[in-house]
Amino acid sequence: MGETFEPVKAKGQKHSVYAVALDDAGALLATGSPAAMVRINDTRSGDKVMKLRGHTDNVRRAKPWYLELSQLCAFRDS
Repeated sequence: MGETFEPVKAKGQKHSVYAVALDDAGALLATGSPAAMVRINDTRSGDKVMKLRGHTDNVRRAKPWYLELSQLCAFRDS
């Protein structure tokens, strides 16, 4: 049987989550919200890694991203 994991709460998100995406390794979780920003959290600890600001509206879509391509993630305003 495989390993079991306890759920971890992503820290820092104070709004509803409209979009989620993982990096290719599954180590980072990106969430988009009506706060017009993207939060990046560590999937094991739930700790906040960074906030990405600059969107002009709700962040509603996310695409998985690949660290080896030096692209963090792709999001689109609604």
